[in-house]
Formats: sequence, C-alpha cells, structure tokens
Amino acid sequence: MNSFDQGMRPDPKGSASKAWAVCAVLFLLTAETSARGPAGDRGAEWIGTWATAAQPFLPSSLATYHNQTLRLIVHASAGGKKVRIKISNTYGDHPLLIGGAHIARRTAAAEIDPRSDRMLKFHGKTAVTIPAGSLALSDPVLFDLPALSDLAISLFLPERTEAKTSHSLAMQTSYLSPETGDSTAAVRFPVAKEIHSWPFLTGVDVEASPDASAIVAFGSSLTDGDGTARDSNGRWPDVLAARFAKEDGVHARMGVLNEGIIGNRLLYDSPKGSDNPFGAGLGQSGLDRFERDVLTQAGVKYVIVGLGHQRYSVPGVSLHSANGTGKCVRPHLRLPSAHRASASKAHSCHWHDQSAV
Repeated sequence: MNSFDQGMRPDPKGSASKAWAVCAVLFLLTAETSARGPAGDRGAEWIGTWATAAQPFLPSSLATYHNQTLRLIVHASAGGKKVRIKISNTYGDHPLLIGGAHIARRTAAAEIDPRSDRMLKFHGKTAVTIPAGSLALSDPVLFDLPALSDLAISLFLPERTEAKTSHSLAMQTSYLSPETGDSTAAVRFPVAKEIHSWPFLTGVDVEASPDASAIVAFGSSLTDGDGTARDSNGRWPDVLAARFAKEDGVHARMGVLNEGIIGNRLLYDSPKGSDNPFGAGLGQSGLDRFERDVLTQAGVKYVIVGLGHQRYSVPGVSLHSANGTGKCVRPHLRLPSAHRASASKAHSCHWHDQSAV
C-alpha cells in the first residue's frame, strides 16, 4: 500500500460526485508547437516519449541526498535515434546542482547495457546548476531507443540536496547509491537503497519523423497508476502506448506522456489546511498546471483530460474546497466552466476543441 492509499477512502457524496468522477476532454493541436528541434537543427522533430508531473514533496517523506547517484528507471513509449532529458527544480528553493548525468537502456534491476550508455551534457557541459523554479533540458545525444524500452537515467548529486521536486507515485523501483560519489556510468550500479519516486526527472524526448506526435494523459489517481502493480507498467497510458506500438502508420510513432498526479483536482490546489497530511503534495490545480504539463510538452497534438470531481477524500480533510475548510463550493457546478477554461488555454496556442464533455 502506498503512502497515499493510507487514509484515503471513497467519497460518500451523491450523484453529482459520481457523475463527475471522470471527465474526458480531447483537444487537437493543429499548429506547430514545441515539437520543432533546437535552432540550427531545423530538420528535427521532437516528441515526448516519457514524462511525469512535477510535484511538491510530501511533508513526511522529504528525501535528502549527498555525494550520491540516483538511477531512475522509466518506460519509454515511442522510439527514435536521438534523446534528451528534462530535469526540474520547479519546487526547489535553492539551486539544484547536477554533477553528472547518463542515459542507458536498462537490462535488469539497476543494471544497464554498457553499449548503450551515453553521457549527457547541458550546453556542452557535464554539470548543470538549475535555478530554483526552473527546468534544464539536456543536449540531444545519439541513442538507439526502441519503442517500449526501459531506460536508466542516472543523476549525480555532489552536494547536500533536498528533493523538493519529485513525483511521488512512480509505481516503479529506482535506485540510490551509497555516499561514494559519481556512479552514473556504472554497469552494475551500487545499490544502497531502493526508492519508489522520481526525484527531479520529468521528461525524456526523442527525435522523431515529421509525422510523429505525442498525446498527454492529464489526470489524477487513475492516470497516475494508483492500484496497479509496481514495476508492471500497468497504468492506462502505458497500455495505450503498448497498443499504439502494435499498430502500423502514425499511431506507431506516437508518444504517450503520463501527467497524472494522485489526488489532483481540476479547480483547486492541494488543500492548505493544517489537517492535510499531504501538504502541497497533491499538486497545483489542473488549470494552473495545464500549460506546464500539457502545452509545453514536445510534439503534443492531443490531450485526454481525466480531472473532474475528485473521488477521494482524506479523513478530516475536505477536498471539496480551496482551503480544506469544508465549506461547500458546489464543484459539480463549476466543472464544465473549468473544462472550458482548459479549452480556452488550448485555443490560445492554436488548439481545436473536440470536447467529450
């Protein structure tokens, strides 16, 4: 049972709650967005092949690292011949120093295929300092990435570092080294501890053919994989990616990006009441994070929105109001307008609404 499962229960509210338990909205992007490659690389098209939503840390589980390496395991959707990664310090209050980074195909557990191992650089340098509230994108590197591959992304943290930006419900085992320095290139990774979150890493992009694109799964618990078996890649966006990979044509070249956050809500941020044990960890509201987690993703043409009236409540904490006071704000009446607000943001970036609401 994960930390979110403990103390979460079905919301006993009435039919309005059930009616808005899952809301699905599909938008189509017809104009070019961030799929275009960097300046000077005009023939390249980039799409996301893996992503996760940045979250603030959970108050009870703030991890601290020092002179250690993280080996983070992720499951790609679309394949390609070049890759780049995104490292986020969105919720950090100090600069984040990454002393080194590598990417490789994972073979088993924490081990990698040494033939696939590549050093990653940032503006030509092996280390990068990411200001608080910012994100770093690595330089593209040649890398043979088959669709549906497991990747090992290794990040060296030479200084004392608090993981204030992470993704809590990874449903994937990753690994932490002892305090013995840089192990980013290690084939047999020295494991001091298994972890089940994704600190700092928020995306992997792949260079793709001009007709390739990405679809974002933007939701809460169901999208995030709550209830699936760890290390099974059983989240519904993973299942969708596997289905695409079996098809011919454009679907076989489509990346599927999981931007779900357990407990996330369309209208409101994580409750601010002192009785909320998750602090800010349930994330910003869907409306607030829509631009960052959807519109700025590489090559995105579609988004499936599964954020409606949150189906869960925490004992002693109201998830129906903005501040956790328990005051009723009739969320079921505001959801349609909230979805229209999402569509409006999409339209501002030349999206066309194909809403199912």
